[in-house]
Amino acid sequence: MATPTRVNMFHRLIWVARLGVLLLVIVVAISLDASSSSSHRNEVRQQWQTKADDISLKLQSSILQNIQTVWGLAANVSIQPDINGQRFRELAAVIISLAPELQNIGLAPGFVIRHIYPLEGNTAALGLDLTAQSLSPEQIDALLDSRREVFSGPINLVQGGQGLAGRIPIFEQATGEFWGVVSVILDLEKLYSSIGLDRLEDGFNLAL
Repeated sequence: MATPTRVNMFHRLIWVARLGVLLLVIVVAISLDASSSSSHRNEVRQQWQTKADDISLKLQSSILQNIQTVWGLAANVSIQPDINGQRFRELAAVIISLAPELQNIGLAPGFVIRHIYPLEGNTAALGLDLTAQSLSPEQIDALLDSRREVFSGPINLVQGGQGLAGRIPIFEQATGEFWGVVSVILDLEKLYSSIGLDRLEDGFNLAL
């Protein structure tokens, strides 16, 4: 017959075993919950990343589509560097009708704006030296070296709201010499609306 001491020890071992099993169950449950939470966070993060990537592509596409229409003006000036105001306004009016997100178009020989369309509300920009106001030395070097457009912004517009500035270099076709730039301002509110950013679901915050 088992002695009381052995019985007590046996009961203690049973309780220790039960406690061990309980602790093991708790540890496993916590681990599974942490794993599930981490998996859920990663899944949600991936969903938002996919949405952000989609918006980024749409935004880039819309910007480039608007800028692409302006390259026609740059090509025209490269052939006709002595373009007059009337001819510029005719071409700019067509471009604005094709790219509604454009706020205005300026023509800047030697980086100084001499023509702008539409003139109403933009007269203050006439005579503006872009090298003193908004184009950094690095951007100027990029324009001259790559012969591609550069962007600045977002910038606060005098007319209200925000805009994105794009500058396209012009080189004379006959001589290859640098002539100046086409300067355009894209209305960010219209740009966002064109790709549906004004209809984002709740909880989605965007920074540019």
